Formats: sequence, structure tokens, C-alpha cells
Amino acid sequence: MEKDKEIICPICGKEKFTQEDGFIMCNHCGWEGNLDTSDPYFVELNGYSQKDYKKIYDEYIKLHPDYVWSSNTNALEEYVDSFINYKSKCPVCGEDSFEPDYRYCHKCGWHYNFVQAAFPDFNDSTNKLSLNDYKKRYEHLINENPKYEWKNTREIDANLSQEQIKWLKDNNINYSFNKLTPDHELNDIYDKIEMIQKQYESKKDYETYMFIKSIMNAILDLMW
Repeated sequence: MEKDKEIICPICGKEKFTQEDGFIMCNHCGWEGNLDTSDPYFVELNGYSQKDYKKIYDEYIKLHPDYVWSSNTNALEEYVDSFINYKSKCPVCGEDSFEPDYRYCHKCGWHYNFVQAAFPDFNDSTNKLSLNDYKKRYEHLINENPKYEWKNTREIDANLSQEQIKWLKDNNINYSFNKLTPDHELNDIYDKIEMIQKQYESKKDYETYMFIKSIMNAILDLMW
């Protein structure tokens, strides 16, 4: 029997795993990841993408070269939290009550992202611009139009076909994403779809079941 291929932790390179492990937990750097995905932007169990977590770890290890996660499991989190308190104001526009329940800031459209707050010139993350560049862009928009308020970008459009949209309308589900939708509203939409899906779990209705599943996956993409 062929030996399982060894995989080195993509964050710290200190621990080894096998493809059979699936989800990994590195005791050296604290990374909780999914070996089944190669997408560096996929948000993992830690709440960070692989790229974001590695950025945090690499910067922190410069300051604390002997750091081992298992000996201080809160250190990295405290390190990032020290840069900004997201529970008070948006780092771009100063909007109050910028809570993690919301995927984007209502006022300026900034995506909730700890890593870019900690490293304001880091643009290889969930926002297409770094925090500093996003601030400059927002200031420019405000100067041009003092009443400017972010309403929608293609970033939060659900990737739905006309057939899927018709199904949502037929089932009286308000799926509208033409304005900012907080995560809890997305959860409500997802739950309504899931309730209908459960009616089609039999093999006889497998195609309908999978069709509804495809809509749920599109909503799930927005929630993550």
C-alpha cells in the first residue's frame, strides 16, 4: 500500500500531516485548515484565509521568534486585536457599531477584515485595495459627492441563474442583494431555503433537491 503523502503546514512549515488528515490543527502555529482546498483565500476554521493567517504569523514571528502556539493559544489573536477595535468604528469612514455581524460597512463598503486593519498596506486579501488605499478612495468619493454612501458592489451579488431567481420568487423568498445584507439576514434566507429543500430528500425528487442545494451554495458563498 502506497504511503500517504506527507504535507508540511502551509503556515509555519514546522509540522507534518498526511492528505488523509483532511482538517489539520497545527500545534506550532495554531493554523486550523482544510487540506482538501487549494484556495488560499478560502476562510478556514480560524476565521482567516490561509494567506491572511500566514501574514499574521510571519509578522508576529519576527517579534517573537521562539513562539509556539500550543504554549500561548491567545497570543496571535491578542496581537491582531491590539491594532484596532472593530467593535467601535469602521477603520475607513469611522461608522459607529461596525460589528462582525455585518459583512460590509454600510457607509463605505469596507469588508470586515482583521488582517488588513493590522497591516494597512496589505492588499492581497478580501478587499481589492489595502486599507490605506481604500481610505484614499473613500475620501476622493466623499470630496466629489459629500452625500456619497456605499450601497452595492458586484462583490456581494449572488451568482444565481435566472432559473434559480425564478424559483426564489415562486417560493416567496426575498433574496434581494441590491443593497447590503447583514449576515443574519443571509442566514434567515438560507434557513428558509433549507426548510423547502427538506421536502425533496427522497430519491424520487433528487434533481429538485440538488437544484435547491445549488441555490443554498450560492447563498453560502456570500456568508463566508
